[in-house]
Amino acid sequence: MQRIETDRTMAPRESSAESLRECAQRSLPGAMVFFLVLAVVWVYTDYGSVFPSLMTWVTASLFALGGTRMWSSVLLVRQGRGSDPGHLRWIFFGSVTGTFAVWGVFSGFTAAKFVTNPKGLLVLLSSAAFAAAASASLAANRRLASACVMLIAVPTVLGALARQEPEARAFALLTGVYTLFLIAQIQLNWRAYWTARRVNEMELARLEAVRFAAAKSLLLATMSHEVKTPMNGVIGMIELLLGTEGLSAEAREYANHARLSALNLLGVLNGILTFSRNEKAGVTLTPADFELGAWLRQVTYPFVCEAEEKGLVLELEIELREPAWYRADSIRLSEVLTNLLSNAVKFTQAGGITVRVSPDGEDRVRFVVQDTGAGMSPVIQAQLFEPFGHSAVASGRQGTGLGLAISRQIVEAMSGQIKVSSAPGQGTTFQVTVVLQPVEAPEPVSAAPLLEACAEGYTALVVEDDPVSGLVARKLLQKLGVKAELVTSREEALRSAASRYDLFLLDVQLPDGDGLELATKLRSAELHRTALIIVVSANETGELLERGRGRGVDAFLAKPYTAAQLSDVLSLLAPR
Repeated sequence: MQRIETDRTMAPRESSAESLRECAQRSLPGAMVFFLVLAVVWVYTDYGSVFPSLMTWVTASLFALGGTRMWSSVLLVRQGRGSDPGHLRWIFFGSVTGTFAVWGVFSGFTAAKFVTNPKGLLVLLSSAAFAAAASASLAANRRLASACVMLIAVPTVLGALARQEPEARAFALLTGVYTLFLIAQIQLNWRAYWTARRVNEMELARLEAVRFAAAKSLLLATMSHEVKTPMNGVIGMIELLLGTEGLSAEAREYANHARLSALNLLGVLNGILTFSRNEKAGVTLTPADFELGAWLRQVTYPFVCEAEEKGLVLELEIELREPAWYRADSIRLSEVLTNLLSNAVKFTQAGGITVRVSPDGEDRVRFVVQDTGAGMSPVIQAQLFEPFGHSAVASGRQGTGLGLAISRQIVEAMSGQIKVSSAPGQGTTFQVTVVLQPVEAPEPVSAAPLLEACAEGYTALVVEDDPVSGLVARKLLQKLGVKAELVTSREEALRSAASRYDLFLLDVQLPDGDGLELATKLRSAELHRTALIIVVSANETGELLERGRGRGVDAFLAKPYTAAQLSDVLSLLAPR
């Protein structure tokens, strides 16, 4: 089936306007050849003296038609692609076919008079050459090429058949065979020309798509850094404002609204970047062992609280024997379930939401999220998993429309499938089936001691070229009890590193170097062998993580980050 589709795509398709211009460009030399051959006939034969009327008519006609042909060809070639040739089309066709028709009459007359005489050899050979040239130069338009060949061949064959000599009839037969060969050759030339043109167009389209994809990747990478960096400052400053003593209740309410709006904007940005990254490089999975029941309760807990605030009931039904341990990327799976639950709570105004988990064979698990919301029409469902799909077709459905598209990418990467069943006024049911490999429960381990809310006594060096982001990082660290200093370049950081620090917070993109290279230099110094090195980046990629692990980096923070995320990373200081 795939080969059939490919053959259909590659099938030649003639464009009348383009074939006209191609024939016009290729036929310019042909018009000159007619004049040259006619001059040879006048000079080296006695046609002019024996048949003066015929030669005068042939000469005048060829010069008039040839001149018109050249004029119309030049105008057609000069016209841009996509423009309408208008009346030039018929002038060109008429002048070309007229030229071949006049020469065909001359060739037929010669065949009738001198087919067995060397005197007519020059004209008849020229006729064969003109027919062959037409089959090649006019191949872009097979009808025009075939007409020109026939306009020369038919009169020549008829002229030869008018004679009774066996040689004349043999000549007529050979001319007919030669004509059939040229007609077949025209078909082959036409197919080869338009197939090659189609291939060329597809290659140009592919190159344009590659160029566009590269430009899109560059734009997204730039947007990631250029937008996330100021977003880090916005969210950080709002959190610092919320932590200020003496803030009035009204001001605190405004700041909380601003923080939620900033986090929503960050979610939109992250959705666009995630979808683009998955589309380009595929979804990267990191399987790990997890207990499904505990994981599921942890994922659904925030939505239980949110549902209760709206007067909804969120029920969790686990049809598995617990504890149920599996190996899969639970973080990616959390993204899928979180998106489905978020939509269910958002679009359900009364009733409740049910989350049901059940086995589906030996290594597959089915997740069902069912709500009693407004439901969706078939039109919305058809676009639901397309990027920006539901936003374009559903009024009142807010968001980028990327959540379900990203969810489908993740589910398909986990060898699963996601389905939706809905009807207006009857709620919506999403069903996700993924491959989860059952594993034995691990041996219990004691939890590592975590850092408390404060980190009194630690010192940190923040290396950040953006002044707002640097101020936010320093203030957040100070709120957590860390004595922090700020520098804005790699050289300043190396000078300050002459003193001992417990923590380094490094931006990846510095004005005078790479933050990862700076991490390598810091780690190589005996003074900072046990220091905690955290790299901050607005564009977190797998390649960046791999480079960092080999350079002594302990952790990554993606801009913008919150005080809670920074506090979680600082827990790594405790064992040191």
